[in-house]
Amino acid sequence: MKDWKSVLSESFTTKVPHDYTVIAMDKDVVEVQDPSGLFVMHMEYRSTKAQIGPGDTLSVPAEERQAYHFMQAWTRSFPNIRFTDNVRQLVGSKYQTLATMGIEKRPWFANFKPFSSENKIRRGYRFWLIRHEESALLMWAFGPTPTLDFTRVIQDEMVNAVQLGKEVGLKSRPFIETVVELANEYVGADAVAAIDEQTVTIGGVKIHVNPLHDTWQGHPENLAEDVRDFFDDLLVEYTGELGTDAGWSQVRTRVLPTLVPQAMIPTLSPDKPITDSSGVAASSIVAEPWINDLVISYQIGRSERYVTTADLLNWEVSPEALHEHALANLARSTRKLSMSGGHSDKYTLFSFPANDVMNSARMLLPLVQKNLRQQMGNTYYMAAPDRQVLLAFTSEDEATLAWLRHQVEIRYSNATEPLSDRLFMITRDGVVGDDRRPSHPPTSSA
Repeated sequence: MKDWKSVLSESFTTKVPHDYTVIAMDKDVVEVQDPSGLFVMHMEYRSTKAQIGPGDTLSVPAEERQAYHFMQAWTRSFPNIRFTDNVRQLVGSKYQTLATMGIEKRPWFANFKPFSSENKIRRGYRFWLIRHEESALLMWAFGPTPTLDFTRVIQDEMVNAVQLGKEVGLKSRPFIETVVELANEYVGADAVAAIDEQTVTIGGVKIHVNPLHDTWQGHPENLAEDVRDFFDDLLVEYTGELGTDAGWSQVRTRVLPTLVPQAMIPTLSPDKPITDSSGVAASSIVAEPWINDLVISYQIGRSERYVTTADLLNWEVSPEALHEHALANLARSTRKLSMSGGHSDKYTLFSFPANDVMNSARMLLPLVQKNLRQQMGNTYYMAAPDRQVLLAFTSEDEATLAWLRHQVEIRYSNATEPLSDRLFMITRDGVVGDDRRPSHPPTSSA
């Protein structure tokens, strides 16, 4: 079922088209709407010991032979519907599935002019009872009769995709198993695999899914949508099977900016650069001069695949468009992160979680700069001694500021991927270089 997504509750699963809206009304009650909002599918799980609702004396049948009687009694509880079909069992269903259909009743005066409206379209209804062992799913779909007829194939697919039983409920399935299944449904077959109960791998990158686990514990019925949102952000950085000839349509949602020391650019360019008709090294990486002896370059996801000037020519994309898309992608992959830190007696310091090579480039994001102003004021400092590190701090004490600068230098001299030992001043107008430090890095941490 291509372009379909899973619907999960604690007790049942099914699939619906990706553009349908899923509303979890309760742990065992789900409603699905088509994009127009005209067609609605309602699903309610019941155990054989449960009643339909407060005041009802009708319980879901525990035995197959009782199902017909239950179905007839249940549908009679909808007094405004005139049923146009007898209760019948669907052939070839995985479970015992009974179905019937009807149409809303007209008021008695609707048959008399001028009260009747010839153009008024009544709502149609379809009902299903899907029974399995000690559980059952009550489903009904409704909408204008033309819409109900038009979406009939989709309704049947949703009914056929239903899974009931203890083995499919979210409470009984391992959390990570469900996450991997939903992620592969969205990302592509076998792209995501579990490492342990809280970690998956995608494209060789380990991803901790602790945030998903926290939301799952509170609202397990929303897990399918939460997984889609979570991996939607990750897809920015996941290169998958992209080849060297990938087009702009494949790359534009995955290209990311990265900060690179100016001195490293020659080592990142090919040994034998290809030149265009004007003699420009078209295969050299795109490198826009920035500040503090750094340049802004661009990578496809978290790979070491840098965007070259030849790529821009092939894609027919301007450097400005490349930069705009890269910043938007980085913002998407940053929006759910938070900086840790706080205020001490003499300074305020925040940082992003460690071990993320995109941290340093997040300095470029206006949203990050804006959010930090709420804690630090209009002017403060950032530092990126390592590609994986981004610090933000401020202090009104010059001695403390000098100490903080020294800590950055020490971190730089011991960095895995050293970037800059200099500070970046953040102002309302943007990022300003550090004129208090020479351009060359220190030779020691002393």
